[in-house]
Amino acid sequence: MTDFVEKWGRYADAHRQYRADYLAKAKGRRFTCGDELETLRRLGWAEIPVNPTTDLNALFTSELTGLVSGFFGSHFAVVFRGEMERGPEDRDESAFWHRDSGPFAHLRLLVPLVESDGGTAVVSLTEPVDYDPVTLNERRSNLEGLGEHTPWLVTPPVGEALIIQASRVLHRAVPPSKGVRKIFQVGLIPSLEPWQVFDRKHPLLRKNTNSFPEYEIDNAC
Repeated sequence: MTDFVEKWGRYADAHRQYRADYLAKAKGRRFTCGDELETLRRLGWAEIPVNPTTDLNALFTSELTGLVSGFFGSHFAVVFRGEMERGPEDRDESAFWHRDSGPFAHLRLLVPLVESDGGTAVVSLTEPVDYDPVTLNERRSNLEGLGEHTPWLVTPPVGEALIIQASRVLHRAVPPSKGVRKIFQVGLIPSLEPWQVFDRKHPLLRKNTNSFPEYEIDNAC
């Protein structure tokens, strides 16, 4: 973990120069089918087809790899991964409106492992909300009186997933009405090397299930 923290600042600086070279080499390449990439950039989130698995090698197909690489304009790394299970009565701080901590340049992938009517409520980047809770106590269960906006309840079936700019998009977890909601969460950041190489170099991050380690980052990258 310490090795990752020390290197991350250099990764952020180098990424700005690397991104231009990467995009130049990728010119003309179709990163993803359909308009998922444009939707992710414009709204801050998208529903995408995925393999419902916790095996990263099976999860990151060429299509998903192309989507994430196209968004970052570079390779990417997995900084956390882990399963989460919630029932109808399970409500914690994630059930209140918030943006995730972490660098702006990151994505969170939420892969359903079982069918459920639980999901994630989101407010698209195209509908700004004057609400930025700093502490857990400041989080609200509703956004009434904070301007015009239309929250979307995203409930992907097994075989699809939500990918979201979680540090920029307002969102909250919505528990299922019955049964359980079981998902596999993956945190993604830009990288100078493919995720498999990064993963081998930072084995301690494989135990990191749902958060960012301390980091130094230029959010403009």
